[in-house]
Formats: sequence, C-alpha cells, structure tokens
Amino acid sequence: MKVDYLIVGAGASGLVFADRLLTNSDATMALIDRRPLPGGHWVDGYPFVRLHAPSVLYGVDSAPLGHEGLDDHGLNAGLGHCARLAEIMAHFETCLHERLIPSGRVHYLPAHEMDSQGQVRRCIDGELIAIDASVVVDAGYFTNAVPKTEPPPFNVATGTAYCTPADLPTLARDYSEFVVAGAGKTGMDAVTFLLGLGAATDQIRWIVPRDPWVFNRVGLQSHPKFLTDMLRLTAAQLEAMAYSTSIEEFEDGMEAGDVWLRVTDNARPSMFHAACSSQRECEVLRTVNPVRLGYIQSVEPGQVLLDGGRLAMGRGTLLVNCTASALTRQRPRPIFEPGRITMQFLRFPAPCFSAAMLAEIERHVPDNEKNDCAKPTGVTDTSADFLRTTLIQQQNQIVWNRYPELKAFYRSSRLDAMARLVRSGDRTDPALRTFYERIQRATSAAAENIPRLLAA
Repeated sequence: MKVDYLIVGAGASGLVFADRLLTNSDATMALIDRRPLPGGHWVDGYPFVRLHAPSVLYGVDSAPLGHEGLDDHGLNAGLGHCARLAEIMAHFETCLHERLIPSGRVHYLPAHEMDSQGQVRRCIDGELIAIDASVVVDAGYFTNAVPKTEPPPFNVATGTAYCTPADLPTLARDYSEFVVAGAGKTGMDAVTFLLGLGAATDQIRWIVPRDPWVFNRVGLQSHPKFLTDMLRLTAAQLEAMAYSTSIEEFEDGMEAGDVWLRVTDNARPSMFHAACSSQRECEVLRTVNPVRLGYIQSVEPGQVLLDGGRLAMGRGTLLVNCTASALTRQRPRPIFEPGRITMQFLRFPAPCFSAAMLAEIERHVPDNEKNDCAKPTGVTDTSADFLRTTLIQQQNQIVWNRYPELKAFYRSSRLDAMARLVRSGDRTDPALRTFYERIQRATSAAAENIPRLLAA
C-alpha cells in the first residue's frame, strides 16, 4: 500500500486530522489503530462519561457532534449540550464509515499497530503489513490513560471489592458504601453518578490526594445567550494574568472572576488538569466530605493504606479506582520533522481544534516555517502550567494571523465557536463596550506579565 500519510491512531486527533486533510487536499491516507473500533480512549470509556465541555468544541470539523442546543435537565441544565459516550462513538464511526472510507482516499486498518522499528503489524496474528508512506503521523504521542485499561498504581489485596468506573453501573446495586479514589474528572463523575443513583453523602468516601481547580463551564459556551458571560469571564481571566504579582494572586483572581471553581471546601486547590464543571455540579460534589490523607499505598483486607493514615473498609464497601492519569505527560518535541508529524496541543485543552489546525499548517505553510506556527503547549498539572500553555498558544495565534488560510480556518471552524462568539458582539453597544475595552487593555499586559509570574 502506498499513501501520502500513515496516521497512527484512530482516536479523536487522528480522525480529526484525516477529516481535515480530506477537505483541504487530495492526499491519500492509511489510518491504523490497535483498537478494533475508531474513537481511541472513548472505546474504553465508562458508560456514564460525558464530555466536560460543550459538544460544539469537539469532534471532526466537518460535522456537528450531538445537538448544538442547551441541555434541559441534570447538572448541565441550561448550558451547551455535553455529548454522552454513545453520541461520541457514533460521531466518529459516522465520520469514518460515511465520509473517510467512501472517499477512496483513506484506508482503515483496525487492530493494527506500529512496532518499535516503525513496521505495521496486525495485532491478531503479528503479520507485517507493508505501507509505503511519505509522512508518518503519530496521533498517539499524548495517550489517554483510562482506568479500564491501566493497572492501579497501588497493590490491591486478593478478595477486595474493587472496580473501575466501567463496571460501576452493574456493581453499584450490590454495595452499601463506596470509596472513590481520585480527584480528577473521572472521580468527580463517579461521585455524581453514585449520588444520582440515590446514594447518601455519608455512603461515599472520596479520596482526594490533591484538590483541583476546574473551569467554570459557563466560560466555554458558544450560544448567543452567553455572550455577556463570555465577555465578562474572558476579561476576568486576562486581568488575572495581567495584573497579578504571584501565582496565588492569579488563582484568587480566576476564582473571584468565576473563571475557575473549587470542587471541594476547606482546602486550597493545588492541581489544574483543565477539567470543566458546572456550578451546580460543584455544589453537589461539595456535599461529599473528601478524605485528604494523600495517595493510596495499598489496599489491604478491611482497610486502605494511604500516605497519611488508613481508611477502614467494612463489608459491603466497594473501592472505585478513578486514579488513571488521563493524558500522559510527555516532553514536548518538534511537531514537524522530515517524514514525521508528532501531533500535540497547539491550544490546551483543545485536542480537536489542535489536530485540525495541524492539518491546515501541513497543507498551507512551507516546510521551513511549519514549526514556527506549531509550538506545542504541553499539558497542565498546576496553575503555573496553565499560564505557560496560555503564553504559548497566544504566540501561536499571533503567527497564524500572518497566513490568510490559517486565519480563515480558525475564524470559521466550528471547533473555535467559543472565540467566534466573543468576536461577534457589537462593540458599540454600551452594555458590551466596557468588556471589550477591558479585554483589549489586558491582552498585551497579560502577555508581558505571564513570564514575570512564571519566573517568580
């Protein structure tokens, strides 16, 4: 098989890249993935998972994901629809089977992987598949680690009532108490799922090694009714970046401006993994008292041993492991190299927009200029990391504006709908003008101040 691009990974990034290349070029592609279905880590997702952010910001650029209206019930009521697992899987399968493969330019090889020598092997029997490609696209450099496929980072004694979120819906009815391990979005989802089943707050003990900051989902909307909120939160974020003199003061400004929310009470957050939550969801989570005894060392009969003590587990208690690290923290590397594209974030956390923009850069920018347009942001663990990623994506955006094709893409892409909403307001409207003036003043000041915050 001879193709222009061999794309390794049929998850969100690989499919979005292929979808955009299909639109903006006449390239041929081979798309391989070790999983038997398209969708990447979503194939191993837990049944009650939903997108953190509105669906309009996720998926392939050529087609909407789910519906673009507002949810009318649940913890996301009144906000842009956040797609469920079945919707996400259907979106990617439809793109693959009704757009990419029928084009005749995309060959899909499920249950295939690339070995350490760069050879493509069929997983089921190890047979080598010869693929001659001009460019190899690594769409799995930042892999998603999910509890279903990752072994726990601690020993679990034989006979312990233990599960991952994938099995929680079928096991929950058999237990009267639950220990949820992990304070990331998966842990939050497990807690709200159990509360939604009717579990009382005193039936849940939530192990929180580090308290997280989360994005207020109101600040990620694209519906016109949220224009004023979007302008207000955008101005607050830029001002926190522009005028703070320390990381702690920056965090306080983000919280005071409703840009970031606390998930728990009585402890200052120290973690930022870019999870998104509604204010209502955070209020529900705060009804469960967190266990702050550090990380789990081991799970023994009748107890969980942690860094700072032990937690008793009686009969009828189920341990729900939500500790997988999600995105792996790889060291950023040049995205464009001879014969290779290593897909990474150009905006964080925006994997689909980043993948689509990389396809635009590949198509429209000369080889010797591509990396100037594509500085990888890396991923975040702390507030300081968020400032670093923001500075890098601001620099990327400045460079994109020099290329008419890149500017036209991000201004029209459905994956940049949130920014398009901010640009859409009438700047002569007195009710909005103040926000636009605040944004304009703070934008350049933020770019100058962020390096000072990071240096301090």
